[in-house]
Amino acid sequence: MKFGKQQNLSLLYILFGMALFAMTSQIKYRFAVATEDVGPRFFPYCCAAGFVLCGLGKFVSSLGKGSGKPFIGSLSGWGRMAVILLVLLLYVYGLKYIGYLASGFLLMTALVLMLGLDRRPPLWKAMLFSAVVTLSTYLFFENAVHVLLPSGVWMKPLLRALR
Repeated sequence: MKFGKQQNLSLLYILFGMALFAMTSQIKYRFAVATEDVGPRFFPYCCAAGFVLCGLGKFVSSLGKGSGKPFIGSLSGWGRMAVILLVLLLYVYGLKYIGYLASGFLLMTALVLMLGLDRRPPLWKAMLFSAVVTLSTYLFFENAVHVLLPSGVWMKPLLRALR
């Protein structure tokens, strides 16, 4: 069976996820991990599982379809990729100053609008989706996993004033 570009990309995602699993299992603990702590391997394992699951989903969904519109097929596609990288850099930089909640919301909104290609949702739907995803991720990490997310240098005084 000959695979197309989508299937090859899907297999690459799956292989990358499996390699990430293998590399993560080699992370050594330099401290005693408490029983309620997930340890340093948890997040890389989640990322690896995400790559494998996305690769499997992409592989299965691309089997019955012809070739769709490529995301990076022209100069505008490369420009979109450059803007996405810039948005990701601003997100990482923004974590320090405005914290995860604000930075994550802005990142999600920008990515939802940019990755929509021809079917961009209305701004209010993108913002609602971004707020739900950012808040649920924040609550999951803060309450279920007990991992503190950055609150931001500029947001700390504001949060203290609201208490």
